[in-house]
Amino acid sequence: MGVRVTSVMPLILSLNNLMNVGSNVDNLITPRELASLLRLSLASVYRLVDKRSLPFYKIGGNLRFSRPEVEKYLDCVRIDPILK
Repeated sequence: MGVRVTSVMPLILSLNNLMNVGSNVDNLITPRELASLLRLSLASVYRLVDKRSLPFYKIGGNLRFSRPEVEKYLDCVRIDPILK
């Protein structure tokens, strides 16, 4: 039987993306912190992740979110009022 080698490329690309957005470890928040910040349930945060609606990083099996990317996401989902 051969040894299965898995690629580390997705992790490298993810880390490169993290560095390219100007983010650092201080800007990464956990799902629980994001739920608290957005005043959502933890289940709602995981639902957004499952739908791939919200950008996230998976580091060692742990989800993390970049504050600047969350702010961009919020700008994208903002609904402007109808002016009469």
